[in-house]
Amino acid sequence: MPKPKSSPAKKSIYLYSNTVIELLKSNIKNNTVLIFENSFYHQECTPGYTKYFLDLGFNVDIIIDSSGLNTFCLFKSFENIRAFTFYNSSQFSEHSKEFQLVFNNYRYILVETTEHTKKKNL
Repeated sequence: MPKPKSSPAKKSIYLYSNTVIELLKSNIKNNTVLIFENSFYHQECTPGYTKYFLDLGFNVDIIIDSSGLNTFCLFKSFENIRAFTFYNSSQFSEHSKEFQLVFNNYRYILVETTEHTKKKNL
């Protein structure tokens, strides 16, 4: 009796994630979109935007808080996706000129949400 085929281990986006500082040293492929989710309030939307751009034929780079990586659990392949995680916005301000140069290499940039703030009393 033949042995049943073992199924390959499911890949995880955690294997493909880097810190946002590593983005400064990376090469941006042609035809790449950057999705930037600055807050942890709407990370569940990021996989939908990612799939949309992948279906259009783009490579996708994502900047997201590391807690949002689990929203990609249903993706079967991460071939054209790179994730870069950050822990606070000071990482961007400390390297603003370098990020500006890197961001100029993207075909499109989608800033998904901004930082949540409280209403101010008038």
